[in-house]
Amino acid sequence: MVDSSDWKIRGNVHRDAKVFREVLEGEDRTAFEREFRGALWEVAQDFDTSHIDEVLLRWWGSAVNAAQPITDEERDAIERAERGDFSKVWQQDTDGTFWQRDESGVLWRRDEHGVHRETDSGLRMDG
Repeated sequence: MVDSSDWKIRGNVHRDAKVFREVLEGEDRTAFEREFRGALWEVAQDFDTSHIDEVLLRWWGSAVNAAQPITDEERDAIERAERGDFSKVWQQDTDGTFWQRDESGVLWRRDEHGVHRETDSGLRMDG
């Protein structure tokens, strides 16, 4: 059994075949195992390990989704964004900072110091 406490690195899942096999279920697990074993066979023939990398890259998104299913809050944010309401979505500026406007139109910024409100004039308001 894979130690699930080590699945997440900065919100992602390790690109590790054992982890993928553990988190994938049913037909996905079967298909992953088949593709991974096929890649191992190809590596045995030509010693090119990129075959394994390609399988892990192809299945990484499915493993992340299986290990960290979308929450109801995230699903709500996605549905709002699809309707043009980005009040629940953090957006990233070109300087690398994140921001969002809430339902009341208040601007919130997130940086290395945490989350804070910002006035229309650019003044930082903690809390």
